[in-house]
Amino acid sequence: MGKRVVLVALTCILFLAVCWVSLFSYVVVSGDSMLPTLKTGDFLVIDRGNKVQKGDIIVFSLSSKHKELVKRVIAEAGDTVEITASDIKVNGETIKEDYIKSNESYSYDLMSETVVPANCIFVLGDNRAVSVDSRSAEVGMVNLNQVDGTLIWNVSNTFNKSAKELSSYIVDVTIVLFLFALCCIMGYNLFRYLASRLKNHRGV
Repeated sequence: MGKRVVLVALTCILFLAVCWVSLFSYVVVSGDSMLPTLKTGDFLVIDRGNKVQKGDIIVFSLSSKHKELVKRVIAEAGDTVEITASDIKVNGETIKEDYIKSNESYSYDLMSETVVPANCIFVLGDNRAVSVDSRSAEVGMVNLNQVDGTLIWNVSNTFNKSAKELSSYIVDVTIVLFLFALCCIMGYNLFRYLASRLKNHRGV
């Protein structure tokens, strides 16, 4: 019975691990391009299966640089995007951006009305002054095939800890849970042993 309990527990852990790898992933923020929303060291959980929508914060791969970037989706396929000296227009309407770092001028990177191609999205960093995003030829329009996932949880923001602190915390919790499970299994086996001895004693 004890071995069966251990086998079931290990199977459950393996199942959860496979589900996690298949559906979710994580990334650690590096750089200031998403300030003030995200900062360096933030530990993010991303959903690999979410449909990308306007306003989502996504993680995507930049194959030319072999790295991942974190940006916000501003427009989707078929939308028109225009950057003027004072705002950003999507489909002719100025979008509200309470999340950007400041109401800075866009005069340094004006962009005439452009249509987002099929299967692509237009992305920007919240910190427009330093972000390298769809305004740049280096990034351009992001193909949906490049998207690794959408942000569903800023773990660092929830626990007010950096990725390094969280990693240490997760290791500590994992060790404690492992020891707890081990103690439960040993306690269960000890209980069965004592119950068996008591039964045999009564039989005598």
